[in-house]
Amino acid sequence: MKIIQLTTYFHPSVGGVERQAEEIAYHLGGLGHEVEVFTTDATHGREKRMQRLGDNYRGLKITRFRYLFGLGNFLRFAPGLIWKLWRADFDILHVHNVHDGHLLPALLVKSLRHKKLVLTGHNPFIVGAEKRGEKLNRGVAFYEWVLGLRVFRSKIDLYIALLESEKQTVMQRFRLPSEKVVVIPNGIQDLYYENDGSAESFYQEWEINPQDWDLIVGTASRLNFVKGLQNLQYAVRDLPRVLFVFVGGDDGYGENLRKMYAKYPNVIFTEHYLPSEELKNFYRAIDLFLLPSVYEPFGMTVVEAMAQGKLVLATNNGGPPEILPQGTGEVLDPADQQLWKERIAYYAEHKHEINIRGEVSRSLAGAYTWGHVISQIDEAYRGISDKKLSA
Repeated sequence: MKIIQLTTYFHPSVGGVERQAEEIAYHLGGLGHEVEVFTTDATHGREKRMQRLGDNYRGLKITRFRYLFGLGNFLRFAPGLIWKLWRADFDILHVHNVHDGHLLPALLVKSLRHKKLVLTGHNPFIVGAEKRGEKLNRGVAFYEWVLGLRVFRSKIDLYIALLESEKQTVMQRFRLPSEKVVVIPNGIQDLYYENDGSAESFYQEWEINPQDWDLIVGTASRLNFVKGLQNLQYAVRDLPRVLFVFVGGDDGYGENLRKMYAKYPNVIFTEHYLPSEELKNFYRAIDLFLLPSVYEPFGMTVVEAMAQGKLVLATNNGGPPEILPQGTGEVLDPADQQLWKERIAYYAEHKHEINIRGEVSRSLAGAYTWGHVISQIDEAYRGISDKKLSA
């Protein structure tokens, strides 16, 4: 089949949605599909636009369009993308993010051209209104109201939800029938399953002597307010024998965090994102993986850490409560700094529990391999391609 993956952000922009779109496109190509990526020049962080429009990465054909305007991170619109979509040769259009600014016109294009459309929502519904500005709230509310109209929702051939909770939300909010909504989780790279990373390599790279610390904990994320690193202030301040390693590049909040933790010798910032092999070394080097996000639509780093045999403490807002089976980790209120400090302190005194529970995590992480995930997506594509065009 000829498939277009449509996403506002794409490599080298860093984020969960773009990483999933990339891996889906790559693995579909491995199954023999003809895949092209339509994206924009939008990027996270201080630089708002990419300079290069055309691209070829990992053998993928990537067409990048300049966006004309935007409201929030995903309600950005590139007219050239829709014009190209009108003329493009494809069987299935797969749009990423329910709030993508191109979704509504893409639904009209697909209907007029008698094509199929798949939407992966990426679970944006956990973001409360209080987390957005007034203008963005109005824009999102209007957008979702329009999407809920029959003229639009009936054109969605398949909605892929990451979690069962997202499926239920979509069915209620957009009145999509259950047969049009399927739960397929995010996948993570196979290398996290193939073998363990090297803790020693990470220690040498960052000049860490593990004997100097009672516990080594870490995060891996964009340095953005929503990732919640500010929620670890009590723990950093009151647990000087615990080393905190913050992996990731700046996404608008890095300077604030560096100032916040500047006086603490038990904090390391890598200042940049790590390649996958080095990230695997990081997972092996830490004792506990932390994800204190204000909200987390899914939590891919949770699964990566699980695959490397790590115990996880994660936010209770979003995907982690559904990802972490009982006994493999803990979910905590991200705003309860005292609780985060207490649980980290507990494991500093009970390190024997970490490896036992970490191995349980490893045994349950196999459901998120790309071989498993992409076979479900391919089956879903073939299912709708065999059906009569939606009304």
